[in-house]
Amino acid sequence: MNYKLYHDKEKSELIISPIDNLLCDESKITNELLYFNDNYIVCSDRKALKEKAKDIKEEWITEAYDNWKMIQNIKIVDKYYIKKLDKIV
Repeated sequence: MNYKLYHDKEKSELIISPIDNLLCDESKITNELLYFNDNYIVCSDRKALKEKAKDIKEEWITEAYDNWKMIQNIKIVDKYYIKKLDKIV
């Protein structure tokens, strides 16, 4: 049996399911991961797809964490307050 991994970062979806109606030649599907398009990976080995889904999830988590760290490091500078301090000194 052949399987597909659907992944969509914007919807936060990783779905492994049997291939039902995919427009590709199923005879070319082996136990190696085959990238069908931007959202689908097909394979005859369900465990390999599960491992790939875990890798994709970790990648998404790392990207989200990096974005969160960047946002946390935003510095607020009040130029008006700095100018007032310059005048006092």
